[in-house]
Amino acid sequence: MASSKTVCWEPTGLPYDVPPKWKKSKKSSGPHSGGEGEVTKICLNANEKMTAVIKVYTYDTRTRKMRAYREITALKTLKDLTNVSHLYSADTNIVTNVPDNLSDTLKDNYATFWAIMTNIEGVTLKEFVTKRYKHPQGFSLLDALTLTEKLLYIVKTIHAMGVVHRDLKPDNIMITYQNYGDPIEKAEIFVIDFGLAYIKTQENIDIDWSEYDRTDDVVTELGDSLGNRWYRVPQLDKHDIIKMTAKEKNDLFHVIRRSSTIDASSICAIFFWMLTQIVPQTNRDKDTNLAPHQRESANIKKKIDQTISNITGLSNAESQMLAKRLQLYLMTTFDKGFEFADRQWTIEQLNYRLQLIRNTLESLKTASSLLETLEDVSDALIKLGDTASSAVPSPYEIRSPLDKAASAFVFAKTRFIENHQRGYKWTDGGCQWSDDVNHMVERKHYDTLTYYLLNQNWSIIVCFTANVNETGQSVFLSIGSIVHGLYIGIPIGEYATNSNSLDKSDIYTNFERELKNLIHLICKRKASTR
Repeated sequence: MASSKTVCWEPTGLPYDVPPKWKKSKKSSGPHSGGEGEVTKICLNANEKMTAVIKVYTYDTRTRKMRAYREITALKTLKDLTNVSHLYSADTNIVTNVPDNLSDTLKDNYATFWAIMTNIEGVTLKEFVTKRYKHPQGFSLLDALTLTEKLLYIVKTIHAMGVVHRDLKPDNIMITYQNYGDPIEKAEIFVIDFGLAYIKTQENIDIDWSEYDRTDDVVTELGDSLGNRWYRVPQLDKHDIIKMTAKEKNDLFHVIRRSSTIDASSICAIFFWMLTQIVPQTNRDKDTNLAPHQRESANIKKKIDQTISNITGLSNAESQMLAKRLQLYLMTTFDKGFEFADRQWTIEQLNYRLQLIRNTLESLKTASSLLETLEDVSDALIKLGDTASSAVPSPYEIRSPLDKAASAFVFAKTRFIENHQRGYKWTDGGCQWSDDVNHMVERKHYDTLTYYLLNQNWSIIVCFTANVNETGQSVFLSIGSIVHGLYIGIPIGEYATNSNSLDKSDIYTNFERELKNLIHLICKRKASTR
């Protein structure tokens, strides 16, 4: 930060070039420091009810100047969006001294950059969730899901404007509300602090990752500040540039570190934190190589059990089944959320996974589904119309774990047709793995499911996936489908390969349930893009 000799301050406590009509607000609790500077509440001299906040940027290096320029550029780009921080716009007077172009911003001068922004009367997500946990109302799985969905929707609108935030964390999210005990649906989310944002229209801005390459110790308690190290997404991790090829460098700086999956991974990290109150830090522990949710699976299960205990009308068997489903949905959500850069959720995929979790919670609140049967979901989909397609299968390896997985899928598909003869048909009915990958860890099979109703029908291509673990002792089965360019996947379960569990009918119950969920999400996707 600049020394006191190089920063000129007025008696108002504000930088010398801030318009004199502003002063510190008497209601200000003092400046709040962050990674990019200090934020203080201010008001007009003529009308103290007219408030704003001033952000005085940390001045010490070229990179700090660039971050100030990034944020101002992002705020100008997002000026028409709601639920993000904005430059103060009540009049046409100066609201920032950050230059309009990068070259002027980086000149060697001693100016202290600042910006006046609209005042968001609320608290950070960190403070809100912490206090809500202590409130008699508590903080449930559904509460965490609701806030995550709200955040995801706002981030989608930010991405649509060509901006990737790249620093989402509880301290950079504001919550406005009336009372802590109010339903969580009434809380409103605002995304702030765009100092690390990638702005598509500003591709000439050099990329600065020095903050992410720090090696200082990190404090792990929930109540302590972690700065940019709250959760380090793999895309922004440190790399040995010297050992990288030209293509690898290009991919890193122009693709990976500008990817919107950075924000999707951060949203998963925030969701995880809201459920467990554990700061994730990194996607893999350096000692155990475990992801955050794998280390804290007991806390996640505890939150699930608390949620189920509040649902009336469920038998013990139904409660156990629901607990297993939610555990499966949540753990696989975090599996992908804390994955490495090339395997993470897109924002759209994460959106549909969250919908799957919400559908499960809401449909069983009173122990009855909103869409009672598979046919109800199918009838809803057929009204949207579709065209049939087919997939070309290819041979798979014999007598391997994947062979067993294929047999299990064939059994499930056959039983499905037997139980639903009213109007369903598979184009293939078998399960031959495609050869679009060159290893034995994962295989995919595609088949077309068609549903007939009077003189109408719809068809969807279902992708059947089997992933074998590193030891070959278990296989993970899932299904999915691509709708308007988006792949929607749903897990079925994990099965041991050294037993007959893959050949038994218990897989069918999971298969039919998740196929219904898949059709339901496809219906929503098609409806949203009409």
